Amino acid sequence: MNTALGTLPILATLIALLVPPLLSGCLWLPMNDWQHAVWSDDGEGVAFVQRSFEGQNLIDFNRGPNTSERDHEFEIYTSSLSSPDNSTQLAGPFTGNLVGLYFMASAGYLVAGRATTPSPYEGDEAPATESYDLIDLDGTVTSIAAVDYLWHGLQCEDEGVWLQNDGVVDVIPSPDGSILARLVAGLTCEDTLPVQSVTLSFLEAPGLQAIGEPLFIDTGVLPEGNECCVRSGWLADGSFAITGLGWEFPDREQEGWLIEPGGEPVWGALPGEDCLEPPTTSSVFRADGMRVWIDGDGTLGFEDEEDNPEVFGCDTR
Repeated sequence: MNTALGTLPILATLIALLVPPLLSGCLWLPMNDWQHAVWSDDGEGVAFVQRSFEGQNLIDFNRGPNTSERDHEFEIYTSSLSSPDNSTQLAGPFTGNLVGLYFMASAGYLVAGRATTPSPYEGDEAPATESYDLIDLDGTVTSIAAVDYLWHGLQCEDEGVWLQNDGVVDVIPSPDGSILARLVAGLTCEDTLPVQSVTLSFLEAPGLQAIGEPLFIDTGVLPEGNECCVRSGWLADGSFAITGLGWEFPDREQEGWLIEPGGEPVWGALPGEDCLEPPTTSSVFRADGMRVWIDGDGTLGFEDEEDNPEVFGCDTR
């Protein structure tokens, strides 16, 4: 008997057993990447994160290879412009995925938001969480806000609505970093219609003492039961703006609530909807139009986009 030929049926059986699990990605493997680079508000440094997670490399014969992920964590790093490849881990690991990052170097802190969502196996009733932390430059972490909510959203009669306010929680530092705007979104049912609202609080930074009382702002009925986003951000004059009705009258002048910290909301015209993106001085664009990004392998990149920058403030565009 030819021993080599005799082993072929056995090998064929093993291949038949092993190949389908490998192609379907049943093995969860440790993976990591880098993402979400932002400038510091003074333009002298950069912050970014390294994600760690378990992943499956899947093969979809219709869409090609892709990766399924679970059990996310991330760490926050900072780097000076004088030595962008010499980064320092500031804080972490944090559970979940990053949803917001502001590097307010001139005020001595960062703000980081994170979200955890239930896996597909936990069902609609499993809670999701969004939270924001203030991180001093020595790595001390202080919670600013944390909200648990149902991932499937709200149902008014038979129609489900996803909760949207660029997330359930948002915390945005003022341009000079001295004040934090903390927003918590909510949905309620008015008869069969979903109504969205925002509770806005101003806090001193980095101490987190309250400035005035929390403000409850009704941002209106969502159109035809669809999800919609409230846009918010700081303006160059030090006021804070929230707009949520632009979808009803897309051709008119953009209007919204203008709020001075410690004051009451005043309805009025906004200087321009695009002025709310980015919402403060720390973003992917520096004031001179220089953009920063980070590749998945951790390499920082810079590009001058002075001709078409998305920098803070209407008067700088």
